[in-house]
Amino acid sequence: MVKVIAENGKFRVEGTFDLGYIGTFRDDQIKLLTSYNEIRDWKCMREIPRIKKLSDEKLAGFLTTYINMLECKVQNNIKQINDDLLWSMFFDMNDGGIEFWNCRELTVPELMPAAPAYENIYSDVSQKAQEFLNSLPKEEKKKYNQKKPDYEAFLREALPMFNWDNLINSIRAEHLTLDGEHLTYQCSDGYGGVVLCCAYNELGEDLKSTDWHNF
Repeated sequence: MVKVIAENGKFRVEGTFDLGYIGTFRDDQIKLLTSYNEIRDWKCMREIPRIKKLSDEKLAGFLTTYINMLECKVQNNIKQINDDLLWSMFFDMNDGGIEFWNCRELTVPELMPAAPAYENIYSDVSQKAQEFLNSLPKEEKKKYNQKKPDYEAFLREALPMFNWDNLINSIRAEHLTLDGEHLTYQCSDGYGGVVLCCAYNELGEDLKSTDWHNF
């Protein structure tokens, strides 16, 4: 949970915001970059009576409530957000041919081929991923990060030689920016950016990915 403080013409955030596998953001990692007047014009704020005349301190109180409610919404949809992160990361690994096997901590050694290479790691997984997507109902293909089906379970089964737990446990939250109904985050893995390097994404009002970038 957070507390928003009006201070020296700006809003400062204290506390934490949990984004699941992406990590927990703390204090000055959480930013409100828009001005007081712009925040008063957020859709979620316009319904507050006399919003234009509220003192900055009272506005900070409403923002505190709103951000904590947003975190609750995130937690209620955390499976969707976690799946979306892993799915986006997997396609970066596959498309870029990332040689994660050069980082022993990211492998399950007993399941690695004797001479790992793109052809005997990704080719089969890529085909399985396409078959998996083709098996989904048409509406699911457009909304691949919904709670069902279980994308994480598919990825763990399709790429068992990759140490998913070590990767997830290593992720470092870097910064979180809140702008009305949208939030953006940046994170990296703890192995020097082998698979996540300043990964950036924007989540829309429905908490679905809208602007993924990595590396």
